Amino acid sequence: MPPDPFIAAMVRQLAARPALSAGTPQEARAMVAASRALLGKGPELAQVRDVSVLGG
Repeated sequence: MPPDPFIAAMVRQLAARPALSAGTPQEARAMVAASRALLGKGPELAQVRDVSVLGG
């Protein structure tokens, strides 16, 4: 099955960029911020809940 066109385009864009670890933390943050801006706003969520899970 071929990948979703949106995901395929995103993978191509990421492959063309240097690795996040190749630069400084500030440069990595800037790259992530730019990527989020390209993706745009995500879909509306039907419901959001805060939950706590007990465990060790």
